[in-house]
Formats: sequence, C-alpha cells, structure tokens
Amino acid sequence: MSFTEPALISLLGLIFAAWFYYQDVHVHKLEFRSSRARTFLVMAIISYPLFTLALPYFDSVQAHWDEEKTNFLVFAVVVLVGSGIVLVLFYGGESSKREEFVQVARRLGFSYDPEGKTPLPKGLLQVPTFDSVGEGVTHLLRGGSLDREYAIFEHQYTVGDETTHHTIAAYRTSCLIPAFELRPETVLDKIVSAFGGIDVDFSEHPTFSSAYRLLCADEDVAVIRRMFAGGLCSLFERERGWTVGGNGNWVGLYKHRGLVESEDLQKFYEKTKGMAKAIESAARSMGH
Repeated sequence: MSFTEPALISLLGLIFAAWFYYQDVHVHKLEFRSSRARTFLVMAIISYPLFTLALPYFDSVQAHWDEEKTNFLVFAVVVLVGSGIVLVLFYGGESSKREEFVQVARRLGFSYDPEGKTPLPKGLLQVPTFDSVGEGVTHLLRGGSLDREYAIFEHQYTVGDETTHHTIAAYRTSCLIPAFELRPETVLDKIVSAFGGIDVDFSEHPTFSSAYRLLCADEDVAVIRRMFAGGLCSLFERERGWTVGGNGNWVGLYKHRGLVESEDLQKFYEKTKGMAKAIESAARSMGH
C-alpha cells in the first residue's frame, strides 16, 4: 500500500462523516454526540497515522513470509483484538447502563424493565408511526396512572443491513387524537409530494411546511389542518427533527437515531411530556 492510500482511507471517512452530519444533525436535529458522523470522524482521524505507522511493519513481514501466511496473521490479529474490545465494551457498558436506568426510574417513580418483556399498551401500537414497535424494545420505563400512562423505551429495528436505535416517549391522553404522523421532510418526501403525495402544508407557516411532512387520511385533512394551525405549527418550528404519531388516546414522539443517555432521560421526559400535552390541548380544542 502506498503513502497516499492511508490519506484516501481518511478522506473516505471524512466524506461519510460529512454525509451523516447532514442527515443526523441538519435533517433530524440530533446532537452531534448522538450522530453517526462522530464515529466516522474518529475513524478518519485515527486511520491515517495508524495505517502510516503499521503498513511498513506489515510490508516487512510480508517480505519474509508468503502472502497466505501474512494474510492469515493479519486476519487473526484483527479478529481477536476486535472481538475482545467489543465484548468488554458491550458487557461492561450494558451493566453500567442498567444501573443508571434503575436510578432514573427510582427518581421519576417509574417501573423499569431492562429487557422490555412487559407488553406495550395496545393503543400505542395502533398509532401509525408505532405499529411495528412490538419487537426490539429494551430499557422500558413506565409510570403514571391508568388514564395518564407514560412509557419511555429504546427501540431497535433492522431494515436490510442497517440497524437503527432510538428512544421513544409515549403518553396516554385524556381525549381522542385524530390519526396523524409528523416527520422531518427529506428530499425524497419533497419529490413524492410534488407528484401528489399527501403532505398537509400551511402557507402561513412556510418554515414548518419546509421542515416537516404531515400525513393523515384524506378525510382527516381538514381536522388536522385546524388542529396544527392553532399553535402546533409554531411549536414544531422551534422543535426540529421530531417524528410524532397520534391516534386514539396515545401520542408518541422520538428523534430518528436519537438514543437518549441515562443522564438526559429526565430532561427528555419533561420535554416530550410538554409536547404531548400541547398536542392533547390542540385536539381537545377541536372537540376530540
């Protein structure tokens, strides 16, 4: 491998870092520490000196060994070191994380189910955004009364080769919520909308309409439009990057790939609870 190839590897890492920064931080409004961009940035920074220093050694080894033995040695070392690091980080981190979540649950007066074995409320699973959330639930916190139930949990799902994690907050409301889904609007969404796809826009709130795609059934467009025009558009102009779903007596919220750390859970709970109350008030004003 020549001197320029480590630089090319680092450049590739920087390109991925820039792309994921745009997707996670700009589009979905995640904090940088929760973005995949940080991983690729670290990889880009480390890879150049690592490859620059290590490659001459492997070249010298290869000069004395045949290619098959060299490749086997490199593969074995990488697998052993990588496996050891992954095991230590995973089991140590998971144990510490459970202890931290126990403390958060006690502070908030919630129950805690680390493996997510407790079934989620059926009403929540009928919300369009969360109809596939039945599996992949961990670190489930639940609290509140029967008519004011709260659930905060981590959800993992896989599409193709890509696995996604994020933290979801769900709240039972005292009034009925018309079925809707709100999510950050991507370039693909704009193209779909241009060809007639559903997107409830508001001429008086161009910032909201540009940042979000609002979906609902055709027969509910007028109701959803009145509900959001009363103040929810202004709320989500300030609060960017959220995916929100409502239906029946449930509202759920999360940020794509927004995995909330234990020290931020109380703040996340208070913020999402306030947003759910705003949605509930808007629906109540419509007579739902």
